[in-house]
Amino acid sequence: SLCGAAPTRYHVHHARVADVIAREPNPLSGARIVFADPPYDADVQGEFLDALGPERFEDLAYVVIEHRSKRPVIAPPGLRVERERRFGETTLSYLVPDRSQEG
Repeated sequence: SLCGAAPTRYHVHHARVADVIAREPNPLSGARIVFADPPYDADVQGEFLDALGPERFEDLAYVVIEHRSKRPVIAPPGLRVERERRFGETTLSYLVPDRSQEG
């Protein structure tokens, strides 16, 4: 098991997150937590966050992104940064659905 979780509780996609999310039907639509650990030089904003589209997830609770501390994360529409944890050059940004935008 990975991180103590049963294999039926997770799936590791060995692909660009934007490519996985763009698939129809969305293979992550039922995910409650999306964790992204892109290469440090990746354009997290352009390659991942702008493609995320939280409306494509049924029950999304958290998006966790590991990224370079010098490159802050800006939440896309529908999400907000709830907290960030810095570990030197590395930051974990925790994004949650932004309920204030719901009508």
